[in-house]
Amino acid sequence: MAGFTNYLEDKVIGHLFGGTAYTAPSTWYVGLLTAIPSDSATGTEVSGGAYA
Repeated sequence: MAGFTNYLEDKVIGHLFGGTAYTAPSTWYVGLLTAIPSDSATGTEVSGGAYA
């Protein structure tokens, strides 16, 4: 599933096919990247200050 983390992929599949309830995380984290991440690479997070 493009754009999903492995955690979210597992939860969605479990909800759809395994009948397990999905509870969204209570805390969300966001990062600003200059390169697209993939399953094999983490991408490049912006360095510097004052963007957060």
